[in-house]
Amino acid sequence: MEDLLRDAQHGLVPHPGLPRHVARRSGAGARCSRAPERSRTGPSSTVRRLREGCDRRSARPSRTKVAAAAAQAVTLGAVMERPKPGASGPLLPEIEGLRALAVLSVLLYHAHLGFSGGYVGVDVFFVVSGFLITGLLQREFAGTGRISLREFYARRARRLLPAATLVLVVTLVLSNWLLDPIRSHRNAVDTIFAAGFVANFRFAATGADYFQQALSPSTLQHWWSLAVEEQFYLVWPGLLAGVWALVARGRRPWAARASALALVGLLGAVSFVVSWRLTGSNPSWGYFATWSRIWELSVGAGIAFVWSFRERIGPALPRALLGWAGLLLIAYAALRFDGRTAFPGTAAWVPVAGTVLVLGSIGTRAGPGALLSVRPMQWVGGRSYGLYLWHWPLLVLLEARVTSPGPWARIGALAAATLAAAASYRFVENPVRHRPSLVRSPWRSVSLGITLSGLAVAAGAVGLRVSDSVGDETGYVAPALTTVPVPAAPATVPTSTSAGGATSPGAATLPTTTEATTTTTLAPRDELERRVREELQPFIEASSRNDLMPDNLRPPLREIPEDKTLLFSNGCMAKFSALDNPTCEFGDTAGSTTIVLFGDSHVAQWFPGLDTAGERNNWKILALTKMGCPSAEITVGRYDGSAYTACNTWRKATIRRIVESKPALVVLTNFRYSGVDGRIPMDIWKRGLRRTVAQLVDAGLKVLLLSDSPSTWEEQSVCIARHRKSLSRCNVPRNEARRPAYIEVDRVVAEEFGAMAYEVTDWMCTSVCPAVIGDVAVYLDRNHITNTYGEFLSPYLELVVRAALAGA
Repeated sequence: MEDLLRDAQHGLVPHPGLPRHVARRSGAGARCSRAPERSRTGPSSTVRRLREGCDRRSARPSRTKVAAAAAQAVTLGAVMERPKPGASGPLLPEIEGLRALAVLSVLLYHAHLGFSGGYVGVDVFFVVSGFLITGLLQREFAGTGRISLREFYARRARRLLPAATLVLVVTLVLSNWLLDPIRSHRNAVDTIFAAGFVANFRFAATGADYFQQALSPSTLQHWWSLAVEEQFYLVWPGLLAGVWALVARGRRPWAARASALALVGLLGAVSFVVSWRLTGSNPSWGYFATWSRIWELSVGAGIAFVWSFRERIGPALPRALLGWAGLLLIAYAALRFDGRTAFPGTAAWVPVAGTVLVLGSIGTRAGPGALLSVRPMQWVGGRSYGLYLWHWPLLVLLEARVTSPGPWARIGALAAATLAAAASYRFVENPVRHRPSLVRSPWRSVSLGITLSGLAVAAGAVGLRVSDSVGDETGYVAPALTTVPVPAAPATVPTSTSAGGATSPGAATLPTTTEATTTTTLAPRDELERRVREELQPFIEASSRNDLMPDNLRPPLREIPEDKTLLFSNGCMAKFSALDNPTCEFGDTAGSTTIVLFGDSHVAQWFPGLDTAGERNNWKILALTKMGCPSAEITVGRYDGSAYTACNTWRKATIRRIVESKPALVVLTNFRYSGVDGRIPMDIWKRGLRRTVAQLVDAGLKVLLLSDSPSTWEEQSVCIARHRKSLSRCNVPRNEARRPAYIEVDRVVAEEFGAMAYEVTDWMCTSVCPAVIGDVAVYLDRNHITNTYGEFLSPYLELVVRAALAGA
């Protein structure tokens, strides 16, 4: 910086973006020869080259041009570099203020303190980061004719990794101490991804997983934005240096800026199109993926390239007013956007454009810099990195340990994050960042960064071992949950006998079922009710009183979240963007009786049981299901809040396909959905369901409306892991798990059209709904049953289908 200022004073100012050996002479004759010698490489060699060429040059620009060039260099250097403490040169308070504004909006959003769109603070960070880092690279190339990747990554390592490693290790320790083994295991995996700065890909993948969307958030989910930046900067410096090196051979001052703008424009345009498409088709990847965020960093980089021309755009007052308009745009997005905003997509242009306008107002007296420069904003801006790192783990851990924490509890978590950020800034970030031995040796800095990253990965591996070694055994072995298959006819009535479990306190004695010889000729509906009443309900009641997690739990505790129906792994469950299903036939594929499963994942959960029943009864099971798409003819919102238009298209085509195939029975089950503007009113839901059932019945088809499975408070595998010896604490009262309004709509619509409605609540609940029945975990997450429990329900599903086919 000081060299640049001295060279400006002596008329040796290079064109921004070009190496000095390409720059034109700003003085001649005696002025050129008076440039002082320096022993350091870089500027001194440039001076020598310029001095040698003085006699061959005759053009003498005016003193006005020399002064303008010097002023340009001073402005560029001052704006694009944040000096070290104590270094000469002005500090940019507007940039610190923007950092403060960005991190505060994120903190308040995550703490649920009124900023419903506070996530746009990350977009502000992206633009500011692209602006600052690209400016730094531009100045380096202008001064030395190259970009030292070694020094660049050395600076990044000193700046980012010490605090990041500290937060990763502390978060891992707290997670293993405060969370259950399942969440501790997930967080250990997340630590490894975060340490390698690829966490965004992990969260994009888990977010795109239909069943993982409702899981408790990771303590490191905020690491995605750091991963995006570091992946971008892994490529950007080398790419920029290569383009500039090629252009520099032509010795044309304007070419460097033009080529840089062309490059950043191309990257930004492609990235924005990808972002826009992914936001609509795959929101999780649209939000987390690097290629859908590059355009925001590119916008900041573009501003850096044209920075010296900002004063030519217009006088200071209009730029100041535009700066205030930019601040209002950022505030509008932070306050008015919410979870229903399709983001990033085109909506991200609001905070991005706002940030650009604020940057353009820097240096104007009447601009927002007066507000951004107040001392509290400067303090927060200087510690914004630490605040961002610390706040999210503390909020997630608070939510995990305190049921529904209030505003003051969340404010307390933010206060703790502020203290942690201040401490890490004082004792970790600054000492390492400015340590002379590291600053002098880029290789030592890079080695430190590699060591710290390796330490974080090793900590994650240890965390995995620790979480997996937590003892799951309680000494209780539950009787196997089995049922007697339904005979063709006459029906065999099983008699209930007891099988003893463990005698330790809290272990209930559960009944098991064995086949008896008594027979009956009950109708399918009556037989179903008898078996539920005499077999299943006593078993569920006994299980609800059990406090010990069975050692023989099926599936094993850590495998519960993966115990999904086959339809999710074989491609038969249509993805969010799909408009049709492949032909997926199961059961007895040569059977003459076809049973269709039509709807969302909640009708798909009956597939394991119906598949088995189909094989026994020569039924062909045709699965026509789609993620998050109800069979009721109504527009619902996707999990990101946007209108699920692909669902409407799929539903229309699927109903047409069902009518043409003329199955013997169509089975419907629907989750309780929200629309784009919130929960769907029951009268609208009823009309939508009526329209679907009417189309099927009018085509001469029989319809079975199975109610949705009861819902629970939280992810049940997490609850089981937390209460391995107090399992009854996972019981959910029946009246809270059941949704009577939807069940009543099913009954009324079925009665109107001569269809059959059946409520399945008694298959999972008595007065309460336990998380484990016998030796089987009931729930995959909060509201889907496990594949194992679905297989267990096969005889009951078989009887209800028989009843529907018989018109009972």
